[in-house]
Amino acid sequence: MAVAIWSYPFEETFKIATGELLWHHSWATVSAYPAFVVAPFNTQHGIYTLDTNGADTLSDSADVLRKCNLHLHEMVDESKPAPFTQLVQEAVEAMNLDPHTLQKVVLSRYKDIPLAHFGFDWLNRLRKKYPNAFVALVSDKAFGTWITASPELFVARQYHHFTSYSLAGTKYGANLQLGQKENHEQSIVTEYIINAFRHSGLQVGVNSQVEMPAGNLTHLLTEVSGVSKVGNNPNLQLINDLHPTPAVGGFPKSEALEFIKKENYNRQLYTGFLGEYRHPEHFRFFVNLRSAQLFKNAIRFYAGAGITRYSVPQKELLETEAKMQVLMSVLLS
Repeated sequence: MAVAIWSYPFEETFKIATGELLWHHSWATVSAYPAFVVAPFNTQHGIYTLDTNGADTLSDSADVLRKCNLHLHEMVDESKPAPFTQLVQEAVEAMNLDPHTLQKVVLSRYKDIPLAHFGFDWLNRLRKKYPNAFVALVSDKAFGTWITASPELFVARQYHHFTSYSLAGTKYGANLQLGQKENHEQSIVTEYIINAFRHSGLQVGVNSQVEMPAGNLTHLLTEVSGVSKVGNNPNLQLINDLHPTPAVGGFPKSEALEFIKKENYNRQLYTGFLGEYRHPEHFRFFVNLRSAQLFKNAIRFYAGAGITRYSVPQKELLETEAKMQVLMSVLLS
């Protein structure tokens, strides 16, 4: 039996749904609602939904987690991920050689930490520490158990109004600044989302860029909004165009996804998206960032960094370490 427990930003309660997880070949075949959606980074592997009819509201998730039969897989990893700084350097050299072919690529890594015990209060503590994050746990035999505390809205719809976050560029230390590299990285994401909205026939609006705190990190944020015409249902086109955005994939998309294969490991749910699909005109999905996968004897923390021709490999490595600390500070304490 699958379980999903989630809480949207600035909510004080959680929702929980349990039942059979359904697999769909693609977003085009997702028709049942209300449902909780779990999409992997590579949606060619399909999309999962969990019926949320009868979902309960929780003021405290710890008691429920004690009773849940979570699916904790054995850690069996036959892949040999590429050394992160080496891969970043290779990407920078490729961009400098031909800046028009590949402008940005998001490269990721993971770190495995032995697990002494499962903390039933983890979600409560994440909710308290990161009030502006989407906090969730999803568990099923198909993909195991994952925890996330994501600051990044993938896409939301409320009737004819759509919203997506262009969230990129990261400051992770008091003495560091959001400069040319971060602004260039974030502008690529913003333009991509604007074009995806326009391609779906939406009337587009763009808010001014701001700095968004996310725990020990600060990101550049531009909120992109869109309004659909009466009778136009752009859901399928928009989601297919957006995922993965350059915030987690790169630009151009096809070239970036090809380069990401050099990571030499399966991201699975990391940098996918998840959230409630209440109705075709009412849904809110978040990117599965600041996430960790729970195993029987370890926790795997994931993090990535947006690489442009201005990137410095060692700085990008430190950025991924800082991003892992978002969950490590709660799950390992």
